[in-house]
Amino acid sequence: MEQVERKLQEKFQTFIHKTVVYSRHKKRIMKEERPTISGLIFVKGECCHEIQAFLDRYLPGLHLVKDYYTRKIVTIPSSQMFPFMKISEIDADKVRFMPNSLGHYAFGHTRIVVTSGLLAGLEGYIIRIAREKRLVTSIGNMTIAISGINKESFENAEEYVNLRKEQQGEKVFPNTAIFTPEQIRVNNCFFEPQNRIDVLAIAKSLDKCILQAESLIMSHEYVKAIEIAVCILEEIGCRMFHDGKQMRVDRIKDVINAMCNNTIRILSTIETLPGISAEIKERIDTERQSLFIRFPFLPLSIK
Repeated sequence: MEQVERKLQEKFQTFIHKTVVYSRHKKRIMKEERPTISGLIFVKGECCHEIQAFLDRYLPGLHLVKDYYTRKIVTIPSSQMFPFMKISEIDADKVRFMPNSLGHYAFGHTRIVVTSGLLAGLEGYIIRIAREKRLVTSIGNMTIAISGINKESFENAEEYVNLRKEQQGEKVFPNTAIFTPEQIRVNNCFFEPQNRIDVLAIAKSLDKCILQAESLIMSHEYVKAIEIAVCILEEIGCRMFHDGKQMRVDRIKDVINAMCNNTIRILSTIETLPGISAEIKERIDTERQSLFIRFPFLPLSIK
């Protein structure tokens, strides 16, 4: 691994997250830094293809990691990578790699955005792990938990959504006798938007539903994942294009397209999974046709 890193450093900036390990050697306690995840090297570059071409030429057999869902090379924005590196340099033990995807931690927790401090800009969930509050967030396609977040400030998108629902006289928690748990989660993210800020708040609130659906796919609960995706698209069709809307659709079209693309990708991912049953594929096709008939104005294909 050291040889690989040295070769990459001839052209690129690299980073390896390391963990301090203590071991006993001849009655002495030895302190040693080891890579937290064997074989994992972060590489900074302007173009993924340039990095992969370098690997193919000088380190054949090594490849950049691809996302499980999109099958595209995983990229991490500098805004996420910088605080991750800084925290690791200050105290590597503050970062803990989690075994599940971020969506696994969505249920029962409020999604927040860090607005100050070293972690400013990161999004995730505040969860108590090993008697300490940690920010569980994602870096690329990995889920990590960061400790020492008590002094940071947070912005709660869900509070804004709940406030707007109450202002409009809509129940924050719908009737559980009518809706399924999956539909309730989606419904709690929506209200009647009056401006672009409202739409952006809804989009941010929906992130946890998308993550939950992805987690359900990982656990092979395809029916529930489909239900979440279909419910999101139905709500977008009803809420964003309702007859009494007081905003111009062209001003929010980009946000709507992004929400639809993220949601439709859930259905497409399930369809393309190896060994998926014909019954599941038929259900997705039926739901898609129904959505197209009821909401012909929605972008129901991935762009």
